[in-house]
Amino acid sequence: MPFTKRRDCWSKHFDGRKSNMVKREIPEHSGVVLVITDFINHNMAKVIKEKAKKQKKPIYFVKHSWSAIRKVIEQIS
Repeated sequence: MPFTKRRDCWSKHFDGRKSNMVKREIPEHSGVVLVITDFINHNMAKVIKEKAKKQKKPIYFVKHSWSAIRKVIEQIS
């Protein structure tokens, strides 16, 4: 899985199209969960939402466009 670091930001990619990704946990060091809705099914969205809520992490669902992603990043910065 790609793992990138830029300044104070880490990102970890989970492929939402693979059924076994539902079993993966959100990394503890994550501050925010950003879900790109174009790449996941409804069950995956539900599971991620429950896991983020359980870990008390903010979760954002966005479309797969830089403008939508930038809006969320500006909102949480």
